[in-house]
Amino acid sequence: MNAQEKPTSDQAPPKIQLPSAFLEYIKKKIEGKNKNDKLGGRPNLISSFAKDGKNMDEQVSLATDKVLNILEDAWLKGRPCSRIAHDYEISNDTMWRVLKDLEPFKESIKELLLTTPRARKWFVEELEISDYETVQNYIKRAKREGLKNWKATLINTRRFWTWTNYKSPEKWSADEVHDYLATLTGGAQSQMLDGIRKVAPQIRDESSSQYVGVGMFRAKLQQRKKDLFGAEVKMIIDALNKHGLKHEATIFKIHIQTGAREGAKDSSAGMVGLRWSYFKNDFHNVDDFETKVHGGIWWRNCPLDVFFPELPEELRALWIKRGKPTDDKVVNGYDELKTLYATIRRILTEEYGGKVDPSLMKEFSTIRCHDADKLHVNMLWEAGVPLEVVAGQFLGKNEGVGLMGRGWLAIDVIKKHYLSLTQRSHRFQRIQQNVRDYAQKVLVEGLTYDVKESEMRT
Repeated sequence: MNAQEKPTSDQAPPKIQLPSAFLEYIKKKIEGKNKNDKLGGRPNLISSFAKDGKNMDEQVSLATDKVLNILEDAWLKGRPCSRIAHDYEISNDTMWRVLKDLEPFKESIKELLLTTPRARKWFVEELEISDYETVQNYIKRAKREGLKNWKATLINTRRFWTWTNYKSPEKWSADEVHDYLATLTGGAQSQMLDGIRKVAPQIRDESSSQYVGVGMFRAKLQQRKKDLFGAEVKMIIDALNKHGLKHEATIFKIHIQTGAREGAKDSSAGMVGLRWSYFKNDFHNVDDFETKVHGGIWWRNCPLDVFFPELPEELRALWIKRGKPTDDKVVNGYDELKTLYATIRRILTEEYGGKVDPSLMKEFSTIRCHDADKLHVNMLWEAGVPLEVVAGQFLGKNEGVGLMGRGWLAIDVIKKHYLSLTQRSHRFQRIQQNVRDYAQKVLVEGLTYDVKESEMRT
């Protein structure tokens, strides 16, 4: 079946046609519970699954769904009875009795589960649960790690689940992923693949035959980074000032200085969430709130005069020009920030088009608000700041401490997604020259070469 023939709506799959004797067994368990209620007896496991049903049909449907989940775990996935019992917070003996009672239906139920899609819920947003184990595991992990956008990930990934005709994520194949991603545009491919990999372990497991790597549908990491450092940032600011765009230059400076995220997905965070009330010490420091990890982190007292000594005065002038607002936002939404960077691209094209190396012009003409944190990291590295310091530290209770602004917490994240180790960096060139000096003295002149400790730092 090709992409055009796949279902595209989020409709429920057809209900599985179960043996009448199996449904009668469920119904008797529920009726027994209703009878026990009048007599003061304890409800059984199956009847407890039906407690939210408004009538007998709803109660049977709710209980049947839960029982089928149990049977799928036991008969198809081979999970131990004790593990299933633990999931439902009941004793091992109780779960064993349920499975024993349903043993006569084993072969027919197994065949139905293998051949017929079940009416299972992908994600119930109000209850924050899923009928699929791998999706539920992702929900638990997202809550544990304090991720902010996990609901949007599940809502987005639901489209692929629908496209597969409601197949369990555990059964998604690499071919299906490839076929579906081919129907999307580049940016949507990357976002969808990220979501698929989060809820389908076999898709992200490199040892799996169904593995799909991010590089297959995403621009290479080197292309996503920005090959721009201090000298290039100065060229950008000079061009903006030359064209009288002082406001754009000021916002660009504060974005580069703090390394704040752009705030595309959360208007309370990053540059889009920055308020005038966050500034301190006569605009020499600012608090930056980032919501992506640990439920949100405040990076306190970020200095604003390190890269750009003139920035505090420029911010004060802008604040006065705006009427000295108390709690207004510095940037009026993500669209305004995108427009500002579109202006920067236009000015750079006018100023440097045909005058600089084509590779540098490509970097200038593609700069976006998503790239400011990359330039921030590049400049700190070029200045010789250890990456451990750039990463910062989470202190707990939504507080973090970093050298210059937002922190990344993990050095590996900085290396993989942000830092651009290229020969355009002056620091890179200095290190390269050290190697040339070493080669000249040792390999050509045959002398002993002493490397200074400062030259060994990276």
